[in-house]
Amino acid sequence: METIKVENEKIKSINEAISLVKEGSTILLVDDYYFKKVIVNKSNLTITSKNNSTISYNDYAKKIHKDGKEYVTFRIYTMLIKSPHITLSNLTIENTAGEGHIVGQAVALHLYADDINIFNCTLKAHQDTIFLGPLSQDLIERYVGLLPEDERVYESQFHHTLKNCTIYGTVDFIFGGSNAQFIDCTIISLPTPNKSYIVTPNHNKEIKQGFDLKIVKY
Repeated sequence: METIKVENEKIKSINEAISLVKEGSTILLVDDYYFKKVIVNKSNLTITSKNNSTISYNDYAKKIHKDGKEYVTFRIYTMLIKSPHITLSNLTIENTAGEGHIVGQAVALHLYADDINIFNCTLKAHQDTIFLGPLSQDLIERYVGLLPEDERVYESQFHHTLKNCTIYGTVDFIFGGSNAQFIDCTIISLPTPNKSYIVTPNHNKEIKQGFDLKIVKY
């Protein structure tokens, strides 16, 4: 198994590291802070860090994209995982755009593939912190021409596991349609001027099992 280190004087970005490694490799983050949108588009990778490295960005739903349209919920991620069999560990992933009643949704982590495992990570945002795909059929149809085809693929369900993680947010900040287990996680609901839900699952009618939260602390 290959391990590639990401640090300033060598490989400069996580995206560069993903492009260089082979499937089955580990990417080790050495620096404390990375300000960049990250897209994981290669399967069977592990991304981890020595000292709980932070991956940060600040896109938000009401921001205008270069195509002249609003970003909307599904283009604003800090990290997007669109390949299966991925493990994240010992990371902080955040979207620092601000509060939902000002900027709208601001996703930190967007999961759009099967078999994603997240251990000992902290996820920080306000509205819509973590999306656990897939998109529902109506959203796949709504975003024709807005999202790439490989982010609009219909799947009955993806499977995700989060263990020993801490998730911060305000409005609907755990949402999506996956079969997801939250094991020994801490959920922190931040102050917000509006009433809100913490978890908003969106599963197709035939799905029998959705989010399973075994929470240590709320």
